[in-house]
Amino acid sequence: MGRLMIQNEAQGLGGALEHLLFLKISGDLVLATGRSLGTELVDLNTKRVTRVIGEGKPADALCALPSDATSDTLLVGGPDGVIRQYEPQTGALRRQQQIGDGAIRDLAVAERSGCMLAAVASEGGVRLWATEGRDTDPVKFVPRPQRARPFRICFSGNDTARYLVCAFTDGWLAAWNLDAVDQQPNWRQAHSGPIWTLIDLDDDDRPEPLVASGGSDRSLCVWGIADDGALVARQKFEADGT
Repeated sequence: MGRLMIQNEAQGLGGALEHLLFLKISGDLVLATGRSLGTELVDLNTKRVTRVIGEGKPADALCALPSDATSDTLLVGGPDGVIRQYEPQTGALRRQQQIGDGAIRDLAVAERSGCMLAAVASEGGVRLWATEGRDTDPVKFVPRPQRARPFRICFSGNDTARYLVCAFTDGWLAAWNLDAVDQQPNWRQAHSGPIWTLIDLDDDDRPEPLVASGGSDRSLCVWGIADDGALVARQKFEADGT
């Protein structure tokens, strides 16, 4: 993996780079880098670190939570099972939400019935959190063999049919209809090893929800989600590296 070039690294955080995210602040895009010692905000024009957020707290997972039409707040998940919500303009900590005992690996947000809903993939399982409240709800699945764990997560679809998709460390994907997360998901082996990335593909030209997964087997796969939640292979690409 290529190195992220930041001009004034000496004034930024050390530690391993865990996550990258684009945020909106007053209509402008900035880059957030989650590191093992906190989160940096990087100006995309100057490539300089403009702010350090949550210094000393590992930032294993980052997610943008819209606060209005022009700005986001920042959700940060760490090894303590806590989501911390920060105001990027000031770095102020707005609130903390305990999700569970396991380390948080990934976060995703979507609008649902006029409210923002966060999905959390952690060592302890998969949970949903309505960000305006305090309660979290478990998402049902039978534990994977060999203690495979949730690692990446995303939403896909629209208000007519919204789905939750989770990638596991053994190369399998699970998909739930968001109205039926108390039922077992549809499973699909996507890769022959761990899945490193999972994203929703927002394609206005196709009514079918699409997600893409990339794994340690050096393949990038595109999956459609059928009406019954089944994951259907659509495209596969082979890469030269992991």
